[in-house]
Amino acid sequence: MNTSWIKNVSLFFLIIVIGVAVLIIFSLKDPLSKRIGQKKRPELLAGLEAKIDKVHFLEKTPGNLEWELWADKAQILEKETFTILKNLRLRLISEDNRTMEVKAKRGELENSSKNIEISDDVEIVSDNGYTLQTEKLFWNVRNQEISTNTRILIKGPNVILLGDELMGFVRPQIFELKRVKAILNLD
Repeated sequence: MNTSWIKNVSLFFLIIVIGVAVLIIFSLKDPLSKRIGQKKRPELLAGLEAKIDKVHFLEKTPGNLEWELWADKAQILEKETFTILKNLRLRLISEDNRTMEVKAKRGELENSSKNIEISDDVEIVSDNGYTLQTEKLFWNVRNQEISTNTRILIKGPNVILLGDELMGFVRPQIFELKRVKAILNLD
C-alpha cells in the first residue's frame, strides 16, 4: 500500500515535470507575448513609420513664437522626407504679433526644412479682416514666405480681389498678387 501511494505521487510529479518542460519548450519556440496582443501589420500600413492623432508643432526663436501648426492626423512615412497632415490649421505670427490662420484639408510637411505644401480648400484669415481662398499654398519657413500659382480669391473690407498668383511675406506682412481683377465698394 505504501508503495502504490509512492508510485502514484511519483507519477503525478513526473507528469508535472514533463508538462512544465513542454510549456517551457513551447514558450521558447512561440512566446506568449507574440501570440497575444500582437497583430500582424496590415499591408495598407506597410511603409508607414508613425501615425499620430491630434498633433501640435511649434516653431520658436529666442523670445518669439513664429508659427504653430495643429492637425487632426499626421502620417510619417518610412524612408520618406515628409509628413502627411490631415485637417490642418497653421497660425503664422508677424514681427508685431499680428496673426494669419491657414486652414486646409491636407498638408505635406518636409521634415528637415519644415516647409509645408498646403492643399484642398485652403483658407487664410488675417486678424485685420481679410480672407484668402485657394486650392494650394506653399509655406517657406526660412523665408517666412507664402506663395501659390493657383487662382486666389481675396475678400476684405470693401474689396474683392481675384488673382492667378500670390507671393508674400509674413515678416513683414507684404504680399504681391499677379494678374488681378478687383471689385471695390467705395461707399
